[in-house]
Amino acid sequence: MARIVIVGPGRAGMSIGLAARTAGHEIVALAARKPLATDLAISIPIVSKLPDAEFVFIAVPDDVIGDVAAVLRPPGGAIIAHLSGRTSVDVLAPLGPKVGSLHPLMTLPSGPVGALALAGAGAAITSRSEAVASALTVFADSLGMRPFRLPDSAKDAYHAGATAASNYVVTALALAERLFAAAGVPLEAAKPLVGAAVANVFELGALEALTGPIVRGDVDTVAAQRAAARQAEVEDSFVALGRATALLAGTWETVGEALT
Repeated sequence: MARIVIVGPGRAGMSIGLAARTAGHEIVALAARKPLATDLAISIPIVSKLPDAEFVFIAVPDDVIGDVAAVLRPPGGAIIAHLSGRTSVDVLAPLGPKVGSLHPLMTLPSGPVGALALAGAGAAITSRSEAVASALTVFADSLGMRPFRLPDSAKDAYHAGATAASNYVVTALALAERLFAAAGVPLEAAKPLVGAAVANVFELGALEALTGPIVRGDVDTVAAQRAAARQAEVEDSFVALGRATALLAGTWETVGEALT
C-alpha cells in the first residue's frame, strides 16, 4: 500500500483521503494554508517540505492549482496528481515529469459521504507518462473506483458532460419539484419514474429512452404544460428544457411553435 500526502483537504481531498485509509493506504500528511484539527494525518502548511510519499494529491480549487504547484516542495520520486476534471496536467509541469490527474466522476458533498460514494465511481486518469497513468489507475482500482483514460485535450468536453450529468439533472428535478408542488404532489412520488428514466438511458440510449408529448408531437399537451409552467413561474426553464428535448427527439418542426 502507498504513502499519501493530500494538499488542500476540502471535500474532494478528504473523500480521497478517507477512502484511501479505509483501503489500507497511509495518509502521512495533510497540507493546507491553515492548521487543521483532524485525526486523518498530521497537518502541515502547504509551503512545508512534504514527507516521503508515493503519491501527492493536490485537491485545491482549479484556479489556484498552478499557484500551489509553484510553492510545493514534494518528496523526490513521488507521483503528483491534481483532482481536477478540467485543468490540464501541464499546470504541474514545474514539479517534474511524474505528474497527472485523477478526477472522481462523482458528487462529493462531504468527506465522509464522498469517501463512501467513490466505490464504483468513475475515475478519469490523465498523464503524459504511461507509468504515471498506470500507477494512478492501480490506485483508483484500490479504492474500488472504475478508472478510464482521459486525454488532456478532451477535458473541457468531459467536464461539460459531467456537469450535464449531475447539475443539469438536479436542475431538471428542481423544475419538476416546483411543478409537482403547484399540483399538490410531493416530488417523492416521482422517484420510481426518475429511476426508470435514468436506467433506460443507460440500457437503451438517450434517444430511445425519451417518452412524452414532445416525442409524440402532441402540440396541445405541450402548450398546456407550458401554460401550467407559466402559472408556477418556471416557464423559462420549462421551455429551455423542452426545446432541448424537441431537438433531441427530432420533433422541433412539429412542436417548436409551442416552445417559441
